[in-house]
Amino acid sequence: MKRLILLGIALTLAMGCTATLPVKVEVDPSYSLVGVKTVSIQTHCDEALIVEVEPAFKDGYCETLASNIKLAIKRKLRVTNTEIEPDLIVDIKLEEVRGGSSATRFLIGFGAGRSVTTVYVKILRNQQIIAEGRITETTTMPDILGGTYTNEGSILRDAPRVANKIADFVVNPKNEEQSVEP
Repeated sequence: MKRLILLGIALTLAMGCTATLPVKVEVDPSYSLVGVKTVSIQTHCDEALIVEVEPAFKDGYCETLASNIKLAIKRKLRVTNTEIEPDLIVDIKLEEVRGGSSATRFLIGFGAGRSVTTVYVKILRNQQIIAEGRITETTTMPDILGGTYTNEGSILRDAPRVANKIADFVVNPKNEEQSVEP
C-alpha cells in the first residue's frame, strides 16, 4: 500500500513538472532606442504549441496577450503604435503555452503543475535585428483569493506579466542577457 501511495505521489509530481524551452538572448552591442517615437508590434500565434488547455483558448489568449503587450510597451517606452514606417518593430512569436495541472498546483505547489508561457521576441530597427530573446513566464501557485483555479485562468492572469517582461526586454535587453548567463 505504501508503494502505491509513493508511486501516486511520484506520478503526480512528474506530471506536474514542465520543461521550458532554453533561454536565448542576443543583443547587438550598439543597441539603442534613442530617437524611437513609433513602434510596430507584431504578434504571431499560428504555430504555437498549446497543450493542457481547451482548444478554443488559443485565439482569445493571443488577442489578450497582444493587447497587453501593446499597452506595456506604450507605457514603458512612451511611443505611438503604428504600422506605417515605424522606427522600431517588435516581432513576437508565441512558441508555447502549457496549462500544467491546476490540481497539482493547488495540492502540492512548489512549482509542481505549473503553467508555462514562452515567447520569442525580435527587435528590428532599419530592417536589422538589434536584439532577440526567448522569454518565459510560469505560474506555480493558484490564485485562491481571486478564484483562478483553471489552467486557462492561470495563463490569462499571466498575460500582463508576459507583456511586462517583453516591454522590459525592449527597453533594456542587456539586463535580460545578463540574467541568463551562468
